[in-house]
Amino acid sequence: MAGVSVDLEELTEFLVFAKTRTYGGEGKKVIQPDGAKHFEPVTSGIWRYEDEYKRGKSRFGGRADVFHDDELIWHMFYHGGMTPEFKNNPELTKRTFAFLKKVLLHSGDANSLLRGPATFRDGDFEYFNNTVEGDIAYYKGEEEIWLKNDQVYVLRFIGGLIE
Repeated sequence: MAGVSVDLEELTEFLVFAKTRTYGGEGKKVIQPDGAKHFEPVTSGIWRYEDEYKRGKSRFGGRADVFHDDELIWHMFYHGGMTPEFKNNPELTKRTFAFLKKVLLHSGDANSLLRGPATFRDGDFEYFNNTVEGDIAYYKGEEEIWLKNDQVYVLRFIGGLIE
């Protein structure tokens, strides 16, 4: 970050803006020759957000990057998906990922923007964001989706500022 001083409040505002325009917000996907998918970059002034992931039948991994004036300043890795007990259930996988899209549209503040809000419920599905350490500058955690009394999905994430 040679010469870039990051205003964490501006970064937070931009992340909220960008995350509602990618996976949760039906952002336009581009498929790479290697099978990776990414969303068209989201920009606002000198800010740019890029999100790329690879998905199998029931699990996926990816990364999200924020650039300020074309310099990488923030990064997140994520990996997860359906739990082993439910990974071979395509109908439940489809319903779970549809629910996750709803969840990610509710990333509206500094505490929830790393993935989704602290909790979210819709019908029998319930989401939990367990950020176990840190804040936007450096953090790690996991998110879970439960269907009634069964954990059907878990994802781990880690990231922060690039300094």
